[in-house]
Amino acid sequence: MIPHHVPAVPGRRTRLIGAIALGALLACPRPGAAGVRLELRGGYHSPSEQAFRDIYGGGPAYGADVVVGLLKNVDLWAGGGYFYRKGLLTFTAEETFVKIRTLGWGIRYRRAVGRFDVHGGAALNFYLYDESNPIGDVEAGKIGPEVRAGAFYRFTDRASAGAFASWSTCTIAPAQYEVDIGGLTAGLALSYRFGRLTPSPPPAKTPPTPLK
Repeated sequence: MIPHHVPAVPGRRTRLIGAIALGALLACPRPGAAGVRLELRGGYHSPSEQAFRDIYGGGPAYGADVVVGLLKNVDLWAGGGYFYRKGLLTFTAEETFVKIRTLGWGIRYRRAVGRFDVHGGAALNFYLYDESNPIGDVEAGKIGPEVRAGAFYRFTDRASAGAFASWSTCTIAPAQYEVDIGGLTAGLALSYRFGRLTPSPPPAKTPPTPLK
Protein backbone atom coordinates (compact mmCIF):
# COMPACT_ATOMS: atom_id res chain seq x y z
CA MET A 1 0.00 0.00 0.00
CA ILE A 2 3.04 2.30 0.29
CA PRO A 3 4.59 3.59 -2.94
CA HIS A 4 7.42 5.51 -1.33
CA HIS A 5 8.99 6.46 1.96
CA VAL A 6 7.54 9.39 3.88
CA PRO A 7 9.61 10.67 6.80
CA ALA A 8 7.93 10.82 10.19
CA VAL A 9 7.38 14.09 12.03
CA PRO A 10 7.04 13.02 15.67
CA GLY A 11 7.35 16.55 17.09
CA ARG A 12 4.41 17.95 15.13
CA ARG A 13 2.38 14.79 15.79
CA THR A 14 2.98 14.96 19.54
CA ARG A 15 1.99 18.64 19.70
CA LEU A 16 -1.20 17.98 17.72
CA ILE A 17 -2.25 15.07 19.91
CA GLY A 18 -1.50 17.09 23.02
CA ALA A 19 -3.57 20.02 21.78
CA ILE A 20 -6.55 17.77 21.05
CA ALA A 21 -6.29 16.07 24.45
CA LEU A 22 -6.10 19.45 26.22
CA GLY A 23 -9.08 20.75 24.30
CA ALA A 24 -11.11 17.64 25.15
CA LEU A 25 -10.31 17.96 28.84
CA LEU A 26 -11.10 21.69 28.92
CA ALA A 27 -14.41 20.97 27.21
CA CYS A 28 -15.49 18.65 30.02
CA PRO A 29 -17.64 20.39 32.61
CA ARG A 30 -17.29 19.85 36.32
CA PRO A 31 -18.91 16.57 37.32
CA GLY A 32 -22.38 16.94 38.70
CA ALA A 33 -24.80 14.44 40.12
CA ALA A 34 -24.02 11.97 37.33
CA GLY A 35 -20.39 11.72 38.50
CA VAL A 36 -17.45 10.66 36.36
CA ARG A 37 -17.30 7.26 34.68
CA LEU A 38 -14.39 5.33 33.24
CA GLU A 39 -15.41 3.07 30.34
CA LEU A 40 -13.21 0.40 28.79
CA ARG A 41 -14.05 -1.05 25.36
CA GLY A 42 -12.91 -4.11 23.47
CA GLY A 43 -14.30 -5.45 20.21
CA TYR A 44 -13.78 -6.40 16.58
CA HIS A 45 -13.05 -3.74 13.97
CA SER A 46 -14.00 -4.37 10.33
CA PRO A 47 -12.44 -1.75 8.01
CA SER A 48 -14.75 -0.33 5.35
CA GLU A 49 -12.05 -0.06 2.64
CA GLN A 50 -11.79 -3.24 0.54
CA ALA A 51 -8.10 -2.67 -0.30
CA PHE A 52 -7.36 -2.30 3.40
CA ARG A 53 -9.22 -5.52 4.23
CA ASP A 54 -7.38 -7.41 1.46
CA ILE A 55 -4.05 -6.68 3.14
CA TYR A 56 -4.88 -6.52 6.85
CA GLY A 57 -8.37 -7.88 7.32
CA GLY A 58 -10.21 -7.02 10.52
CA GLY A 59 -9.14 -7.57 14.08
CA PRO A 60 -9.40 -6.60 17.73
CA ALA A 61 -9.72 -2.95 18.70
CA TYR A 62 -9.54 -1.42 22.15
CA GLY A 63 -10.48 1.90 23.69
CA ALA A 64 -11.11 3.87 26.87
CA ASP A 65 -13.26 6.90 27.62
CA VAL A 66 -13.77 9.30 30.51
CA VAL A 67 -17.46 10.21 30.63
CA VAL A 68 -18.87 13.24 32.45
CA GLY A 69 -22.53 14.08 32.95
CA LEU A 70 -23.31 17.35 31.15
CA LEU A 71 -27.09 17.49 31.69
CA LYS A 72 -29.64 15.10 33.14
CA ASN A 73 -29.55 12.69 30.17
CA VAL A 74 -26.58 14.09 28.23
CA ASP A 75 -22.96 12.96 28.63
CA LEU A 76 -19.70 14.35 27.29
CA TRP A 77 -16.85 11.93 26.74
CA ALA A 78 -13.15 12.16 25.92
CA GLY A 79 -11.05 9.14 25.05
CA GLY A 80 -9.07 7.15 22.56
CA GLY A 81 -8.75 3.86 20.72
CA TYR A 82 -6.11 1.48 19.37
CA PHE A 83 -6.03 -0.92 16.39
CA TYR A 84 -3.00 -2.94 15.26
CA ARG A 85 -2.69 -5.51 12.48
CA LYS A 86 -0.05 -7.43 10.55
CA GLY A 87 -0.57 -8.31 6.88
CA LEU A 88 1.13 -9.13 3.58
CA LEU A 89 1.80 -6.73 0.73
CA THR A 90 -0.22 -7.49 -2.40
CA PHE A 91 2.60 -7.92 -4.93
CA THR A 92 5.69 -8.85 -2.90
CA ALA A 93 3.98 -10.80 -0.07
CA GLU A 94 6.30 -9.07 2.40
CA GLU A 95 5.10 -8.40 5.94
CA THR A 96 3.53 -5.03 6.61
CA PHE A 97 2.26 -3.55 9.86
CA VAL A 98 -0.39 -0.93 10.51
CA LYS A 99 -1.29 0.89 13.70
CA ILE A 100 -4.25 3.28 14.04
CA ARG A 101 -4.71 5.37 17.15
CA THR A 102 -7.64 7.70 17.82
CA LEU A 103 -8.09 10.55 20.24
CA GLY A 104 -11.14 12.77 20.49
CA TRP A 105 -14.29 13.76 22.28
CA GLY A 106 -18.02 13.33 21.77
CA ILE A 107 -21.49 13.84 23.14
CA ARG A 108 -24.26 11.30 23.70
CA TYR A 109 -27.84 11.00 24.91
CA ARG A 110 -28.47 8.48 27.68
CA ARG A 111 -31.78 7.05 28.90
CA ALA A 112 -32.46 4.67 31.77
CA VAL A 113 -34.75 1.73 30.98
CA GLY A 114 -35.08 -0.35 34.13
CA ARG A 115 -31.55 -1.40 35.07
CA PHE A 116 -30.27 -0.64 31.55
CA ASP A 117 -28.66 2.62 30.42
CA VAL A 118 -29.18 2.95 26.66
CA HIS A 119 -27.11 5.59 24.85
CA GLY A 120 -26.27 6.94 21.42
CA GLY A 121 -24.05 9.78 20.28
CA ALA A 122 -21.36 11.13 18.00
CA ALA A 123 -17.69 12.07 18.29
CA LEU A 124 -15.00 13.94 16.43
CA ASN A 125 -11.69 12.05 16.51
CA PHE A 126 -8.13 12.61 15.40
CA TYR A 127 -6.90 9.47 13.60
CA LEU A 128 -3.16 8.79 13.61
CA TYR A 129 -2.17 6.24 10.95
CA ASP A 130 1.22 4.44 11.06
CA GLU A 131 2.24 1.86 8.46
CA SER A 132 5.62 0.12 8.25
CA ASN A 133 7.10 -2.45 5.84
CA PRO A 134 10.32 -3.04 3.82
CA ILE A 135 9.23 -0.46 1.23
CA GLY A 136 9.10 2.34 3.78
CA ASP A 137 7.26 3.98 6.65
CA VAL A 138 4.21 6.21 6.45
CA GLU A 139 2.62 8.43 9.07
CA ALA A 140 -0.52 10.46 8.48
CA GLY A 141 -3.18 12.07 10.61
CA LYS A 142 -6.62 13.53 10.03
CA ILE A 143 -9.85 14.34 11.84
CA GLY A 144 -12.96 12.26 11.16
CA PRO A 145 -16.40 11.54 12.68
CA GLU A 146 -17.69 8.55 14.62
CA VAL A 147 -21.19 7.54 15.70
CA ARG A 148 -21.66 5.10 18.56
CA ALA A 149 -24.57 3.39 20.33
CA GLY A 150 -24.81 0.85 23.11
CA ALA A 151 -26.33 -0.19 26.39
CA PHE A 152 -25.03 -0.90 29.90
CA TYR A 153 -26.59 -3.12 32.54
CA ARG A 154 -26.16 -1.71 36.06
CA PHE A 155 -24.99 -4.41 38.46
CA THR A 156 -24.51 -1.82 41.23
CA ASP A 157 -24.75 1.96 41.46
CA ARG A 158 -21.13 2.11 40.32
CA ALA A 159 -20.34 -0.92 38.13
CA SER A 160 -21.93 -1.69 34.76
CA ALA A 161 -21.24 -3.91 31.76
CA GLY A 162 -22.70 -3.88 28.28
CA ALA A 163 -22.21 -3.85 24.53
CA PHE A 164 -21.61 -1.21 21.87
CA ALA A 165 -21.40 -0.70 18.12
CA SER A 166 -19.80 2.19 16.24
CA TRP A 167 -19.17 3.41 12.72
CA SER A 168 -16.36 5.75 11.74
CA THR A 169 -14.89 7.23 8.60
CA CYS A 170 -11.61 9.01 7.91
CA THR A 171 -10.11 9.22 4.42
CA ILE A 172 -6.40 9.94 4.44
CA ALA A 173 -3.78 10.16 1.71
CA PRO A 174 -0.57 8.91 3.35
CA ALA A 175 1.45 8.50 0.15
CA GLN A 176 -0.33 9.80 -2.96
CA TYR A 177 -3.29 7.46 -2.59
CA GLU A 178 -6.49 7.68 -0.57
CA VAL A 179 -7.74 5.10 1.91
CA ASP A 180 -10.64 5.13 4.38
CA ILE A 181 -9.26 3.82 7.67
CA GLY A 182 -12.65 3.84 9.39
CA GLY A 183 -15.23 1.08 9.54
CA LEU A 184 -17.58 -0.84 11.81
CA THR A 185 -16.63 -1.85 15.35
CA ALA A 186 -18.70 -3.88 17.80
CA GLY A 187 -17.89 -5.41 21.15
CA LEU A 188 -18.25 -5.32 24.93
CA ALA A 189 -17.63 -2.58 27.47
CA LEU A 190 -17.16 -2.09 31.21
CA SER A 191 -18.07 1.05 33.13
CA TYR A 192 -17.19 2.22 36.64
CA ARG A 193 -18.57 5.36 38.24
CA PHE A 194 -16.43 7.50 40.53
CA GLY A 195 -17.38 10.24 42.94
CA ARG A 196 -20.02 10.64 45.60
CA LEU A 197 -23.32 8.95 44.89
CA THR A 198 -26.52 10.86 45.47
CA PRO A 199 -28.43 8.99 48.20
CA SER A 200 -31.94 7.88 47.41
CA PRO A 201 -34.63 9.79 49.28
CA PRO A 202 -36.15 7.89 52.20
CA PRO A 203 -39.59 6.39 51.59
CA ALA A 204 -42.50 8.61 52.50
CA LYS A 205 -44.06 7.80 55.85
CA THR A 206 -47.74 6.94 55.84
CA PRO A 207 -49.60 8.93 58.52
CA PRO A 208 -51.33 6.76 61.10
CA THR A 209 -55.02 6.17 60.66
CA PRO A 210 -56.98 7.95 63.41
CA LEU A 211 -58.97 5.71 65.71
CA LYS A 212 -62.73 6.06 65.59
